[in-house]
Amino acid sequence: MLAICIEVSHLKGSGHLFRGLRLYRALCESGVECAMILNGDASAIEILRAHKVRYHIVDLRELEEHDSLRALVERFAIRLWINDRLSTSIEHAHLLRLLQVGSVHIDDIGPGAEFCDVNIGGLFHQMPLKGRRVIQGVEYLILSPELERKRKWRTE
Repeated sequence: MLAICIEVSHLKGSGHLFRGLRLYRALCESGVECAMILNGDASAIEILRAHKVRYHIVDLRELEEHDSLRALVERFAIRLWINDRLSTSIEHAHLLRLLQVGSVHIDDIGPGAEFCDVNIGGLFHQMPLKGRRVIQGVEYLILSPELERKRKWRTE
């Protein structure tokens, strides 16, 4: 299974939620079994329920504790973890490695990003990102089909 981990709050906004939802749908349509892992934001939960998304609520601080993360990985048989939280901790990144779970981060500028397998920077294409492999550029933005159709390339 593939996990998409996001953090949603009034302060952080819901951009990660909608990007994660778009990614979740695309992966499921391709036959990939997925689950969203997120903090307990009531608005986000309501949206995920409305879209019939498989999700699991966690205290995101527990993702930095070996036993908690291991239990989650074993419970869902997670083999690939996608972090879309902007700032992954070193502890979490090391634990994913220890548990032999592949990791893809999106626009991650946190200290744990340098330990991920892939860091995809659609937004931060001008900022140097860290990771074992870094892929950058606006072509890696995860947009809804509606926005994709309205996309207009500018030359200046």
